[in-house]
Amino acid sequence: MQALMMKRNRLREPEAQTLEDCACLVFLESELARFAAGREPERVVAILRRTWRKMSETGRRRALTLRIDRTSRDLLEQAIRP
Repeated sequence: MQALMMKRNRLREPEAQTLEDCACLVFLESELARFAAGREPERVVAILRRTWRKMSETGRRRALTLRIDRTSRDLLEQAIRP
């Protein structure tokens, strides 16, 4: 429980959130296409939803400007659709 609380507190720190955003952006830009290949789209969308929740508004805005392939873009758009 203590480790969980420490993680929550860490994510409130700006530097920690920036690091989280960077990790998510790298995944989206560099790894998503390969990760999604051969996986059920519904599973990938669920994972992208969790990834999106981890990101700050700044990170999310940046993610929407990434140059990613069409399939990855479609999956991301499904994940962030309300």
